[in-house]
Amino acid sequence: MNKTIIAITFGAIAIAATAALAQPPCRGNGPGFQQTDANAFQPGPGFGRGPGRMRGDPAQRIDYRVSFLTTKLDLNEEQQTQIKAALEEQHAKRVSLREETHNRISAVLNQEQQTKFEQLRSSMGKGRRGGAGMGNGPGYAPAAPAQN
Repeated sequence: MNKTIIAITFGAIAIAATAALAQPPCRGNGPGFQQTDANAFQPGPGFGRGPGRMRGDPAQRIDYRVSFLTTKLDLNEEQQTQIKAALEEQHAKRVSLREETHNRISAVLNQEQQTKFEQLRSSMGKGRRGGAGMGNGPGYAPAAPAQN
């Protein structure tokens, strides 16, 4: 009986160790992150796509990015101010372009399509606050087939 318990315990440990070692290396600054010349200026959590992407207020994201660049590049106050202004301008342009694109799309849709499109826009906005979002979420997923 004791030999069986010991064998099961060692088997469980072996399976757990194999699963732990099979995980891909961590990206960002967490455990397992190793700084190399290739990733020296790659942002950690909070930038880019994926689960580490920072959510929230655009002003907070800009401040975080300026802080990140200040740490990595040893920016002085004047540089920080100029970079923050550039990031704020880029954000404003992105918001304006997004709205212009939505208006152009809406202009070619009929009334029923426009209504659906506005519903999609509403659900996509939720994605920016932690939900699925526009790219992979329910906003553009094909409708489920009707049940007969």
